[in-house]
Amino acid sequence: MKSINLLPGKPKKERSVSYITILVVIAVAFVALILQSSLYLVWSKNQDEIEQQISSYDAQIIKLKEEGQSRDLIDKFHLASSTLSQLKEQRPEYISYLAAIIGYLPSSAKVVFIEALEKDKLAMQINFKAYAESVTYLEKLEASPQLGNVQFGSYTNKVEENNAAGGKMTVFEMLLQVSFAESKGVSE
Repeated sequence: MKSINLLPGKPKKERSVSYITILVVIAVAFVALILQSSLYLVWSKNQDEIEQQISSYDAQIIKLKEEGQSRDLIDKFHLASSTLSQLKEQRPEYISYLAAIIGYLPSSAKVVFIEALEKDKLAMQINFKAYAESVTYLEKLEASPQLGNVQFGSYTNKVEENNAAGGKMTVFEMLLQVSFAESKGVSE
């Protein structure tokens, strides 16, 4: 038979929670200390490499200052700089012309390309979904005060197969050349 103990239980030793907490804090602090020291070593190594690069650059600068720059190189630089600024002043500002060209487009039209042919002439290919849209657009371009001569290149009716709906769609393709009005934007 089993013996049954009816006496009150003996009190167990309670481990101190603060002792475990202290051990955990010490372990975390130790890991953080190791991590910080390894990062310090990496950063100090990088700092040493950067300081070496800076000192070598300083030596190169001193060497170049002692040798002096060739007057011919300085003159070539100034010539190239002045030529560049002259070219920037001579180029036309296309933004106002493009705004006129794009502003008249119906929302369903698609610009395939716009290309600068000359200083004052653009070529473009535009696809329209309806014939009436293309005619209205052409009339608006010809009436635009910013645009000069509008030359009609070609007009093609074609079928596109890869549209968003997945079916076939008729597209009216127009090729145009547009010259700018002489009074605005183009400097001679």
